[in-house]
Amino acid sequence: NPNGPRPNAITFNAAGAAAARNQRWKEAVAVLNQAKRFVEPEPALYTSVIGVCGRAKQRTLALEVFAELRIKDTYAYTAAIDACADDYANATVLREMMETAKVPLNSRTYRALTVAATRAGRYDEALEYCVATPCFEALVRNCSDARRSFKIAREVNTPRAYFSALRSCAREGLAEEALEFVDGTLRSQTACIVACGAGRHLQGAVSTFAKMIPVLTA
Repeated sequence: NPNGPRPNAITFNAAGAAAARNQRWKEAVAVLNQAKRFVEPEPALYTSVIGVCGRAKQRTLALEVFAELRIKDTYAYTAAIDACADDYANATVLREMMETAKVPLNSRTYRALTVAATRAGRYDEALEYCVATPCFEALVRNCSDARRSFKIAREVNTPRAYFSALRSCAREGLAEEALEFVDGTLRSQTACIVACGAGRHLQGAVSTFAKMIPVLTA
């Protein structure tokens, strides 16, 4: 409508954020492109687009949008590193750029680096990131080796870490490991039953289920 109000930077920020929250990466990119025609897009809009593109596995596009951003803050860098969850080399480059530019890393940045390092099998580096912020559960959850995830879970020693390790066992059918660490919570016992089923450990599945329902009717 040529006679209607023209959107400003705040309007575009809101539209981009709405698209991002609903995981509509193409629409978010379209909002950014429209914003460039009318206003100087704000960093918040770029960050929304980078984030949703990363979650949609559009890493290349996310990094292209990040490169366009002239003033890069912690949130933009973190969104870009998060987009590189399966590309530790680029995640490391981004971290080095942050350090050179003296842009502070926050807890979300460290968590994104932990995930990228873990998925790349760089567990020692992932543990170093975890020292800076409490994101050990992210390390365990993204570990592709279930046995290693339990080793890490022992060091972390939190219920969430053990549950993440149990889920890894369920994926790989490691019944014995799951039975060793199952606790009394519903989700832990359910994950253990799944692991036992995948590992063809019927006795373990039945015994775990029996603990959940002590009295079974014939």
